[in-house]
Amino acid sequence: MTGGGNVAIHWGGGRHHAHPGQAGGFCFINDVCLAIERLLRKYKRILYLDIDIHHGDGVQQTFYEHNNVLTVSFHRYAPGFYPGSSGSAKERGRNEGVGYNLNLPMPAFCNDSTFVPLYQYALRQFMETFDPEAIVLCVGADGLQNDPLVVGNHEGWNLTPEGLAECVRFTSQWCSDRKLLLLGGGGYHPAQTARTYLLCTAAACEGVRPGMLRQELPRDVPRHPYFDRYGPDFVLYQPDENTSNSDCINGISLNKEVKESIDLAVMYLQQQQQRVPDFAIDP
Repeated sequence: MTGGGNVAIHWGGGRHHAHPGQAGGFCFINDVCLAIERLLRKYKRILYLDIDIHHGDGVQQTFYEHNNVLTVSFHRYAPGFYPGSSGSAKERGRNEGVGYNLNLPMPAFCNDSTFVPLYQYALRQFMETFDPEAIVLCVGADGLQNDPLVVGNHEGWNLTPEGLAECVRFTSQWCSDRKLLLLGGGGYHPAQTARTYLLCTAAACEGVRPGMLRQELPRDVPRHPYFDRYGPDFVLYQPDENTSNSDCINGISLNKEVKESIDLAVMYLQQQQQRVPDFAIDP
């Protein structure tokens, strides 16, 4: 990432629940924070995006007082939903970090047509106002429909691998001259998680190799020892392209509450950038 390549991927990463003094949520070491701190040695502004269904409490804690890391998390926030102790939209940062932490709780059962446009809207706004030099994106697959870890409490999402891949594809379009680090996260349906990360890998290349996601990937799952887990259709992706290679914002009404949170955060960032430092004011 600090060398010549623009995109780096580690689907085994994304351990966003670990804290400096304790493990949490299947996470022992927070590789997200370690990666961001390493990137900060070279880059002045880092945008961290988290689309795992669980709030990245460990990342929020680490950068809660920082103004060089903008933390934006889309997640489910409800009584009894992990981690429970964080993730409220009221948590906006502390001291110099006020306004640089944005929590965007999403409703239960939200699908691609709800989620993807909001993600695109938020990314566009923050790219234009915060202008990061590098992006770190945590792609959890536990927001997929019927993920076994969350389906029992009736608080899950109904996203698809194609929807998450579209979020990655849209992000990669902004990274021709920026660094992009993709990390994994939750995901407890092995076949669906594997599908998701395959599509997201191809989507990450769309910025420099258009067509890789839909035109170059074979549609059928190749034969291998776990082939039976990909039934009943045995395909890598669905043909529906409602969320593929298009800006889904047009013609779709965004979730009003979430959009207002994004707009308020953007307004604050704009005000911060317009502040004139004392040393630049003529006496």
